Amino acid sequence: MENVSNTLLSIHEVKKQINDSRLVMEQKHKDLFTKCVRAQQEKEPVFTAVVYAFQCAQAKKITQLVIANQLDLERVVLRAETAKDFHDTAAKLAPIIQKVSEGLAGVIPEVSIRLGQIGETLDNLVINTKDISTQMWVAPSLGREHEKTIVGFGVVDEKLRANLHPLPTNGLSLDDVNKRM
Repeated sequence: MENVSNTLLSIHEVKKQINDSRLVMEQKHKDLFTKCVRAQQEKEPVFTAVVYAFQCAQAKKITQLVIANQLDLERVVLRAETAKDFHDTAAKLAPIIQKVSEGLAGVIPEVSIRLGQIGETLDNLVINTKDISTQMWVAPSLGREHEKTIVGFGVVDEKLRANLHPLPTNGLSLDDVNKRM
């Protein structure tokens, strides 16, 4: 079960990285929202506020994606910890059951036999959970929904920029607007 312990330590490090990324995305969302509102209040060109609003929506979607995956990772941690706890408990119970079974062998043989069977079952479970903990894990690919979302951000962003470029710029280029962001 040492593999499970090492894996749990690694997952906790990854959870911290994910949480840090989530906080950065939440801050980016707040900053873009503020820029969008400010652009509208200061009567900047319409496309400036639209670009900020679109980027704000992108940041929000990415944040939601990160949070959903954060919850999935937390479920993995809970299941791994449960498996580790079960393994540890079963490993400690098996010798105790064996001792009780041996103690009752001459007094109540039926109970002793049944306890022996329970002990064997626990031994098998300990062996099986150890085998499970050493199996190689293959990282799943992103789900179609997440892939579409991530790829869609770039495509929609380019289409939006292409469509917004002809709007009046009041002397500002799209590059000038991007520099302000």
